[in-house]
Amino acid sequence: MIVQLAGLPGTGKSTLATELGRHLPAAVLGKDHIRHALFTNPYLTYSPAQDDLCIDVAHQAAAHLIDEGIAPAVVLDGPTCHRAGQISRVAHLADRLGRPLHVIECVCPPAVAHARLTQDQAEGTHPAADRTVALYQRIRANAVPIPEPKIVLATDTELAAVVARCLDRLGVTSRTAPS
Repeated sequence: MIVQLAGLPGTGKSTLATELGRHLPAAVLGKDHIRHALFTNPYLTYSPAQDDLCIDVAHQAAAHLIDEGIAPAVVLDGPTCHRAGQISRVAHLADRLGRPLHVIECVCPPAVAHARLTQDQAEGTHPAADRTVALYQRIRANAVPIPEPKIVLATDTELAAVVARCLDRLGVTSRTAPS
């Protein structure tokens, strides 16, 4: 299984990815963590080209983990999937690996996303330095709809409930007791 998390900045993709990694026998590959493993300042550009390179690396790592039998499933955290072609790229990967693809679009009210982004920016808790309310607004203004099939998951409730709904929609059982 390949799970692609999608959604605007601040909608809970990274938080959900971490939790899915705890509850599923799945490797979590995060675009922002890959970016920081590959690039340091002053080489962090956060450009679409750098995003695409990091996504390519995530897809190569996913193929390696699955092809070598290291991980039975992969959770891909990032990109937002609001640019044309981003879902078709991961669909091609899933087809090539013979794995089902589950696209999960994380959604929440703009005020919730803005509050999360502002808090993360103030605390420095997220690896992407460009993850701001301005980025949210820019992506939202230019976003193409995430194509079906997808699971739309509201992330503005308690995390344990969000994770339980996600696992239910994926049709899987947690491998760990929720904490």
